[in-house]
Amino acid sequence: MVRVDHARYKFRDDEDPDEGKVDWATMTKRESGGGGDDTEDEEDEEAEQRPMLPEERELALLVRDHDEDDPMKAFLIEEKKKEVEEAEEQLRREEEKLREIESKVQREIAEKRQELLARESQLREIEARMQREASAAASVPTQDANPGANGDHN
Repeated sequence: MVRVDHARYKFRDDEDPDEGKVDWATMTKRESGGGGDDTEDEEDEEAEQRPMLPEERELALLVRDHDEDDPMKAFLIEEKKKEVEEAEEQLRREEEKLREIESKVQREIAEKRQELLARESQLREIEARMQREASAAASVPTQDANPGANGDHN
């Protein structure tokens, strides 16, 4: 006979509380093969997100399809790997350049937005002043409007 103690289990300091999780998200992650460590390098994530470079495709084809008996195969693969590294470095430089350009453009947009907001505020102030002046001019009676009201009788 098995006895079960229904006391609440508390994790020790050296135990990982996520290790025994059985919720839906954890289970689907494990089933899809994502149950491993989440400590992949940032470069690996970038490589998964971007399409393969032509040099990478050529390397894959070379490794897969090149004649195994060819004594030059190892040399060709090493040369292609160097080309892949150069292409990746070029891609990184181009991406960095694009990030710098994007940052510059975003700063310029923010500056222009501030200028436009300042001009809009000035226009509102001018419109408000014009409305005050127009209403002040309309409320002041003109002397020419009622010539007999001055007390001057001819």
